[in-house]
Amino acid sequence: MLIRKTNLRDVKDKWERMYASNHALTPYSSYSFNEIVCQNYRFAPNRFLLQTKIFEVLDDNQDTIMIIPLYGRGELYYLIGDLLMTGHLDFIYKQDISHDEFAQAFKLLEPELKGTKLVLNKISERSRLNDYLAANYPIADKKICVNIHYGSDCEAYIKSLSKNMRRHIRNMRNRLEREAVNWNVEVKINTPISNRIKKDILKVYNDRAVDKNRKQLSWSLKTVRYHFNPITISTANMEGNFNSILHIDGELAAFSSGYVTNDNSTIISPRGAMNSKFSKFSPGLLLDMETIKWLTQNTEITNLDLSRGDEEYKYALGGKEHYNYSYEIEFN
Repeated sequence: MLIRKTNLRDVKDKWERMYASNHALTPYSSYSFNEIVCQNYRFAPNRFLLQTKIFEVLDDNQDTIMIIPLYGRGELYYLIGDLLMTGHLDFIYKQDISHDEFAQAFKLLEPELKGTKLVLNKISERSRLNDYLAANYPIADKKICVNIHYGSDCEAYIKSLSKNMRRHIRNMRNRLEREAVNWNVEVKINTPISNRIKKDILKVYNDRAVDKNRKQLSWSLKTVRYHFNPITISTANMEGNFNSILHIDGELAAFSSGYVTNDNSTIISPRGAMNSKFSKFSPGLLLDMETIKWLTQNTEITNLDLSRGDEEYKYALGGKEHYNYSYEIEFN
């Protein structure tokens, strides 16, 4: 078994092959997402000086069994995609990777990163890498994520919700009807969105951040977020992207953006917001319910993973917790 330094382009085919066959990996581990991050990560102060280090691990038959994509500087290295609003990160590896192969890979990695600390954040509990790390290293941190498993029957899903939530849904729909509001939800999967929609989405996202934090956003932050933020770029244009958009009376009232997993079972949505102007209509709830309805009618997708955070509305929608873990490995 050996390890060698490489670059993103030289391992593209191997990366894509392992990603496609390993359903424990998420879209944040796709080659396309990592390429977008590598092209744009320096447009933020906390990432400006980072340098990439990508390692390829080969078995005794010279077959690639693992790719380890890192960036960092000085004494700290992270998985590519950390230090921004990603959901789950991982090494790239064959589906049947063993603990012994992980152990050998870390032993080979040690001289390459001598004198540094490898900070592995956002490692999903579903990851085979997490299985190995949890058995061999102390957990540095644990963060909640919430997934809604709504299944294939939207009506059955709604009936499974609490009495209070079902009442809330009825009241929401009654108000929309009573006030004769014109509204529609459009769901786009694996489809680039227009610059106009992208602009409208970011306006709602930025305005909502101002409402919640009571602090204005700088022009430079909004410009970087529009042109160079990897989440903005990937949810707008990447293969397997997802966008669900609610318009009320012709104006964008709420949105949810993310990705479809490589096994086509789950939407992962790291970014969403509502337009506070329409808060009396519960636009976030309306969007989520209509999105789930559309997904059950038009796809085989059965999960809406609302990613990191334990906001109450996620549990009200039937969400169940799963966890991201962090580990810190020092190579002395």
